[in-house]
Amino acid sequence: MREKIKIVITDSGLGGLNVAAKLVGMLKNEPVFPTPELIFVNALPETNKGYNTMPHMNKKIITFNRVLEGIEHHFTPVIIAIACNTLSAIVDRTKYYKDNQNKIINIIDIAVEMLFQNIYDIWKANLIILGTETTILSGVYQNHFKKAGINKKQVIPTICSGLASAIELDSQSESTRQIIDRCISVAFERIENRQNKSYVLLACTHYGYVANQIYNSFQKKGLTNFELINLNDYLLIKLFDYIKLKMKLSPSSIAGYDNEPGIKVFSRCRILPGEIGSVSRLLRYVSIETSSALKNYTLKKDLF
Repeated sequence: MREKIKIVITDSGLGGLNVAAKLVGMLKNEPVFPTPELIFVNALPETNKGYNTMPHMNKKIITFNRVLEGIEHHFTPVIIAIACNTLSAIVDRTKYYKDNQNKIINIIDIAVEMLFQNIYDIWKANLIILGTETTILSGVYQNHFKKAGINKKQVIPTICSGLASAIELDSQSESTRQIIDRCISVAFERIENRQNKSYVLLACTHYGYVANQIYNSFQKKGLTNFELINLNDYLLIKLFDYIKLKMKLSPSSIAGYDNEPGIKVFSRCRILPGEIGSVSRLLRYVSIETSSALKNYTLKKDLF
């Protein structure tokens, strides 16, 4: 049996598994030949110690560079999709990126490109960015909108501290709901013109798991003219288009390939049982294969 072409999806936690799960489903519904092997790499260096807890930017960059080099060493993928806004905000400062830019797809670049392609009234709308500390404080989305000429008053960057971790532990918990409501309250109060259309950008892959809760929280606040945009979906579209463009071989080349879409999950650190239970329950409604892969993940101490 021929070895499959490898595509790696990575995140600073388990949020990017939502992208991976949907991609598995798309490959089942619209097969390509040969079907690539999907690998999800948890870029978290230590259990309960993520990038947003690192005190210095240089530490984040060095750590993520180690992750990328580890991915290259162990898997030699044709593409690395960064399904993480936190890591996408710093990837261009890593040594690996400078040497392998053509192998990287990151969610921020794709999201910005597709936002301008798909939102016809973006120039006069409110743009509410919900993200982690690293994403928001990097100013990456704000800078893109500024360069495009969008008025600063329309852009509302909002840090949702602790939300990603809370979602992984239990997306339906009271703690998660309280964090969401607190975050939405901050964003809502900063909207100067509530008559204009508002677009709420979910700038963290984890937030897609609680999109309905975020939507309901804005409604309860009284915001009526708004639309939620899950930026995960933009990455998914681009990644699937890439696969369709690059993976297809002639019928004579198909022999010897296993064309069932599959996925494996690797982590350097131990994933907590509560996190596995919470996220796998969410994933099973999207892709039972991805849910199972998380439950049976490979703990690889030398991953990076």
